Amino acid sequence: MIIEKVVCDCDGTLLHAPNGIVKKIGKWIAKSKIPWPIIMTGLLIINQRLDRKTAAILNLLHFSGRQVDVLSTRPEQAERYTEKCLKRQGVVFNSVKCVGSVEKKIEIIRSIGPDLIIDDDEEVVKICRQEGYNAFFPSENWVEEVIFC
Repeated sequence: MIIEKVVCDCDGTLLHAPNGIVKKIGKWIAKSKIPWPIIMTGLLIINQRLDRKTAAILNLLHFSGRQVDVLSTRPEQAERYTEKCLKRQGVVFNSVKCVGSVEKKIEIIRSIGPDLIIDDDEEVVKICRQEGYNAFFPSENWVEEVIFC
């Protein structure tokens, strides 16, 4: 498979909060009246752990001229903070988009037309596979697809 464009999810794929806290409270956060800067500062303080293997491969792909887009269902207000967190941890990318829902995420995936998608969301992976995209869970052996590109 020739890889020119990659879409990678953020929470649960590229970044991991202690005990998956972001996944557990994500829906509450989305409806919360607490201002996003406060919530995101709290998440940065939690110091989400970078998935080093995924980050290293994304960086390699980016430095070899591939398009790498990080796409998250975090609310749009979280985009600047997400970008800051990833840069702080040394991840390089073409763009970070926080879109707020799976439906919007799928729309953007379609508009990008990636050759490789890495996401921990079952619904996203299922829909992308049904539409013919090479979509993988982080736990699957997707690295082999990249090594020979």
